Amino acid sequence: MNRNIEKNKVSVIIPTYNRAEFLGGAVRSVIKQEYDNIEIIIVDDMSTDNTESVVESLMTIFPSIVYCENDHNKGPSGARNTGIIKSSGEYIAFLDSDDIWLEGHLTNGLKVFDKNPEIDVIFGNFSVVDLHNDKHRYNFFDQKKILFTLNSVQIAPNIRILQDNLFEALIQENFFHFGSSIIRKSSTNGVLLDESIMFAEDRDFAIRLYKEVNATFAYCEDPVFILYRHNSNLIKYSELNNSQQVIEAHLYLFTKYLRSYDLSHSEKRTLTNLISKRLLSLSYVYRMKKEHHNAFSCVIKSFKYSLSLNQFKELTKVLITRGIR
Repeated sequence: MNRNIEKNKVSVIIPTYNRAEFLGGAVRSVIKQEYDNIEIIIVDDMSTDNTESVVESLMTIFPSIVYCENDHNKGPSGARNTGIIKSSGEYIAFLDSDDIWLEGHLTNGLKVFDKNPEIDVIFGNFSVVDLHNDKHRYNFFDQKKILFTLNSVQIAPNIRILQDNLFEALIQENFFHFGSSIIRKSSTNGVLLDESIMFAEDRDFAIRLYKEVNATFAYCEDPVFILYRHNSNLIKYSELNNSQQVIEAHLYLFTKYLRSYDLSHSEKRTLTNLISKRLLSLSYVYRMKKEHHNAFSCVIKSFKYSLSLNQFKELTKVLITRGIR
């Protein structure tokens, strides 16, 4: 290990909520990184299980754990913000309490930073695995298309610096995930997560770093951590309600970007087309739930952002189903 790299303190932020049974595995995967200058910040978002006692046990093994308890449930974005504010490292990294880092993730990422001081953020691929049978489901990047069409420069085996418009790319496809990321803290310039959202918070944070502080991103094509799927981390809403929440989160973010940023013509066109499509998707959800007034309202709003044949088709369906109630 380059001793200059070891001088850089890394703050590893682990938000948790009722994940006591998994937390030890996450922490141990950080300790196994064979990097000494680490503080592990566990942010307990008002757990009601035995998280505190698990943390106390872990602190006997790794005294550098910093345990923070939120005074109210802030959700994943708020918990990560607590960790960022408490962090004292030159770099920050994230890991969910029911996932694990693969060996070498931290050291390999820091070597990239050391050799390429222009890089502000590095993120990577990851494996999705079923916890109950340890069966590999897929790799995250296998499902991505836009990422690999972006202009980039290879700087090391399987490491590329992105040199394209990440705003347009990320609003169309989310290829950034907190668990795979390491961020130069000084480059965030005080940017924190939007605590009002429960979905797409990683994408939003990446977009804000790119737009607000002009951050430079690199990515690793290899998996750097394992995301476990299990019953307690799956959304248990009905399919329609789940879709509605995701669509509404996208609409909130997209309209926020439209208001907040001075967009190029191309960026604005891409964004308004996406808003229009999301409104049509939301109209469909409302129509399936027989909430015809809300469906009609969504279609009408969509005309503000773009004009397409699909809008007239959806409007016709809404009017027909509204008329045969």
